[in-house]
Amino acid sequence: MSGRMHDVISLLCPTRGRPDFIPPHIMSIMETVAEPARLELMFYVDRDDPELETYESLFAEIRRNVFPGLNLVGLVGDRIGTPKAINAMAGQSTGRFLMISNDDLLFKTKGWDREVERAAALAPDGIFNIFMDDGYLGPKLSCFPIVGRPWYEALGYLAPVLFDHCNVDLWIHRVGDALARNYYLADVHLEHRHFEDDGSGNRFNWQVEGAPRRRLARDNAYFQMFDRYMQLDIDILRDAIAGKPSRYPAFKDQALTVAYNI
Repeated sequence: MSGRMHDVISLLCPTRGRPDFIPPHIMSIMETVAEPARLELMFYVDRDDPELETYESLFAEIRRNVFPGLNLVGLVGDRIGTPKAINAMAGQSTGRFLMISNDDLLFKTKGWDREVERAAALAPDGIFNIFMDDGYLGPKLSCFPIVGRPWYEALGYLAPVLFDHCNVDLWIHRVGDALARNYYLADVHLEHRHFEDDGSGNRFNWQVEGAPRRRLARDNAYFQMFDRYMQLDIDILRDAIAGKPSRYPAFKDQALTVAYNI
């Protein structure tokens, strides 16, 4: 498949220990996208993941026999946490659109890619945050943000590395809101499987006692502590919208390394 590079959509998906989630995730994308040639599906797998070999064989099978020619990129690197994994993928992506995705995400609306492109036309400078309805918080939070490459290039990163795992979506949403550049696609639906129903009453991973709750509490504290840096992101993107040279150098995380591709 060869797509028009200017409207490639790069879906950036960190994954760990769940190779069985990948086939339904990819199948839902391929069954609903209007132009498969525009897709770049990227996955980040930790080099110490016990399921690494399964991921390797799975990606090879999908490329060879399920969707030949699909632009599927598997990156293997250190266990660096979700935000840095997202940034590692963004750094190797080619898309005009960069979407933070999840392996437990299913795409439900046919032609979602064309709706994304229509929304992007509202911001020809490429500074936008587009998001779909994931069935939970609707317009209140862009759980799976899609930003334009100029947004990423102006900041030098997609996911703020202040966090261990949570609140990347909230940060991007708040920045987009401050810029009046959040575009909610109410009629484009995702299914976020979140937590498999085990009778516990939990709806989200972070509701589980122990490490997930502690991680959320830590990231919430960081969000409150470092929100001044959000204003810096807003100022940088406002300069980009105005066509002004940035007053600040773009941030680059020099620690981001990818060992190899699978």
